[in-house]
Amino acid sequence: MKSNKTEGLPDSQEAILIVMKSLAIAGVLEAMLEKEGYRPVLASEEHVQTFSWVDQADAYVLILLDVDLNGALTDPLEIIRQVEKRWKAGWALMPPTILFTTQTRSRFLLEEAGHIVFLKPFSVKGVLQEIKALLSTQVSKDLICLD
Repeated sequence: MKSNKTEGLPDSQEAILIVMKSLAIAGVLEAMLEKEGYRPVLASEEHVQTFSWVDQADAYVLILLDVDLNGALTDPLEIIRQVEKRWKAGWALMPPTILFTTQTRSRFLLEEAGHIVFLKPFSVKGVLQEIKALLSTQVSKDLICLD
């Protein structure tokens, strides 16, 4: 399985950035996305730890983000605030983001804040359905703006 790293920006409209602590989970998501015709791009381990992937995130139609990047004891809402703060410093709109966590409490807090969250382990089919729904909604919004 050939992986694209964040060093080279994707040229596809369907590029999806995968930011996962676990390479095994990233690999499962990558294989699923490739099978469905998307272009998965894995953030390198260095980019994951330093959040430097945010600097190129405007090149993607969707982000799959593990909020357990800094360990389960880190406040997931603080991670999202850090990403959004860094994002707003450089870009107008953040692409849709699906979050992943191992903590039930984190899932509850993130869902209460309006985020789409999957608890690990997760259903690959469920994640794929959510991706398709988000991207079809995004296309619909883009078409409405063109009218």
